[in-house]
Amino acid sequence: MDGEAKQFFRQHFYMYILDLNDVIDFIKMIIIKRLILFLLFFFYNNYVNGLIINSAGFFRVESAQIFKPIITEFNEYAEKNNLNITVKLNLFSNINSVLSLEDYGSMLESLLEKKSEKYDILFYNNMFIPRIGKYLSDLNDFLPKEHLEMYDSKMKSDFCSYKDKLVGLPITRFYNVLYYNSVLINKYNQYVPKTWDDIIKVGKHILTEEKKINNTELIGYNGLFDDTDFGSSSILQFLHSFRKEVNSTFPEINSPEVTEALKMMKKVKNEISSDETFSKDISYTISKILDGNAIFINYWIYPHLSASYKFTQPPGAINGVSSSVAQTFNAGVNNHISNEKKIASYKFIEFATSREIQKEFVIKKMIVSSIKDMYQDEEICKDYNCNALMNMQLIGRPINENYKTYSEKFRKYVYEYLYGNKSISQVIKNLENITKIHYISIKPIDDYIGLICFIIITILSFLMLFSLAFIFIENFNPFFKFLSQDLWIINILGHIFILCSCFIKYGEESRLKCYFSLILSIGFTICYAPIFYKLVVYFPKINSISDWVSRHNYLFISLLYLIDIIILIFAILQPFQITKNVDNNNIIYQTCEITKFHGLINFLMIGYKIILSSIISLLMFIEWSIDEIRYDLRFIVSGLYVIFMSMIISFILKIIIINNYTPNYLIPLCLIIIAAFSNYFFTYGYRIILGILNKQNVKLAFICQINQGFINNESVIPESISQFKSTKY
Repeated sequence: MDGEAKQFFRQHFYMYILDLNDVIDFIKMIIIKRLILFLLFFFYNNYVNGLIINSAGFFRVESAQIFKPIITEFNEYAEKNNLNITVKLNLFSNINSVLSLEDYGSMLESLLEKKSEKYDILFYNNMFIPRIGKYLSDLNDFLPKEHLEMYDSKMKSDFCSYKDKLVGLPITRFYNVLYYNSVLINKYNQYVPKTWDDIIKVGKHILTEEKKINNTELIGYNGLFDDTDFGSSSILQFLHSFRKEVNSTFPEINSPEVTEALKMMKKVKNEISSDETFSKDISYTISKILDGNAIFINYWIYPHLSASYKFTQPPGAINGVSSSVAQTFNAGVNNHISNEKKIASYKFIEFATSREIQKEFVIKKMIVSSIKDMYQDEEICKDYNCNALMNMQLIGRPINENYKTYSEKFRKYVYEYLYGNKSISQVIKNLENITKIHYISIKPIDDYIGLICFIIITILSFLMLFSLAFIFIENFNPFFKFLSQDLWIINILGHIFILCSCFIKYGEESRLKCYFSLILSIGFTICYAPIFYKLVVYFPKINSISDWVSRHNYLFISLLYLIDIIILIFAILQPFQITKNVDNNNIIYQTCEITKFHGLINFLMIGYKIILSSIISLLMFIEWSIDEIRYDLRFIVSGLYVIFMSMIISFILKIIIINNYTPNYLIPLCLIIIAAFSNYFFTYGYRIILGILNKQNVKLAFICQINQGFINNESVIPESISQFKSTKY
């Protein structure tokens, strides 16, 4: 390289290096600026603006939402009291979102399931508690006891709790009331109705009088039996209003009360309304409130509506009995956030649900408070019908994880009668399937399968028990030589134990029954422990184990039982949970939730039985040619095979989820009955049959044997006695 070329290279190389240094300096400057901005933002949020608490809420009509005013007031309160907390609201409404209420619930469930910390405070409808309750904090552990006592315990239990956890407190609540047109009521000197018959009577009178002056737009009752959840709430409210007394529970679907309620529902529609009016949605209801062209309106309570309408308790079948479907908008705390944010969130909930704030917003006619004595306040009662509010007979919706599907099917079946031609009996049968928890019962009205199985189990149990008498009958003794009388009794009791375990399947599922279902496997050990003992004793070669077992028979058998007991004790460590299932035919039933822990317990129980069966099978193989027990072993193998296959199938059924009510109960029940009786027959029952078919007089045979011995001067056993002795029956 010549000199000029070298000089050119040096100049450009140094220029490149200088440009690179400039780039590095620029990057450093950007990083430093970013760091400074981050520190300023952090300082502002934590020392100037305070701790930021993010909340999420849903309100379809943003102008009617109540979360923002309460949050604004809290932030002002926090600033005045130097709490260094700022709550921010992320509101999903008609203005900024296309989410429905159901979509909002699904979003919360998805976020919480992923342990997201995006939102600290959650405003939610109580219908979402089964889906998100497990992810929310227990307010019982953090809010003062005096504060919680302001709220009715039943309300907290029905609308704010998840498995004994208080997962929220209501910011506000809504429930159905009856709005009546006070202008028309006063115009025709009518009274405010208390029963459904009153509604029809007053409604027909006013409709007739108004038609005389050509008012054909007036409706008697809107119903609000539309194809949304409002329709489901209207149905539930109507059915509940036909209970016999105020304190009565929701009437059974197949009760006369529900039949009468459905008939009255159709009567009200036909006499003071119509199919078209009854099926209109909420927008139609609001329009009727605004134009005043309705006598009675079923709608959610709002503190302030049209001046023409006043509200009262919804009517019932009899005077004094009413019903109103309620729902709450609760505030809960995300259990995944830091303790610092949890404490700040609790302070907000305590503020928002305090008596002072609730009263302030009640007076502003923005919320309906759930504090139990709020509507005894004279200041509030100046503007409210406190008597009606205090005496509302509220009922919650039957909330569960499949509520949306349930709600759709529930109103579909009722509407088939209300708007169609389906019979009440068919509708009630369909409603029963989706509302009643089905289980095996001995009542024929529920299911004949349960009664038939009960009779079979009872007969077989008594048959087994009474068959023990044959071991004490002298002429049958030769057929029961395999075991002693006490061991036969243990064996038969084991079969009865297995058979009677079927009774655990009867009635509604419970945690205790789930635990007792494990005890079923002990019956196998009870049955086969005496047989195991006998096979060990009969071992062809003399050994110390056989000798010890023969001298300690009860101790040996007890040790076999002890293994089962130890496994069962471990099962107590984790309680069972009950799972509600809905099968393909909309039938609701309960099952024991099999967790990994309980799956392990089942595996240990089945594994122990497999090991026990394998050892018994091995001993039988070794002793297969022993003449004295040859035929006993062949029948025992058959019984063992049946019960072993039943246990395998049962274990598979516990793993495979059969989403069908009838097979889920009937298959295990039949398996137990077949296994118990088959095993009983192959180990014990067939001996009775052989004894009857080959009945002999044992004493006479013995005398003949002695006489023949004297005659032949030798111990020659007659052919009949020889056959009898060798047990070749």
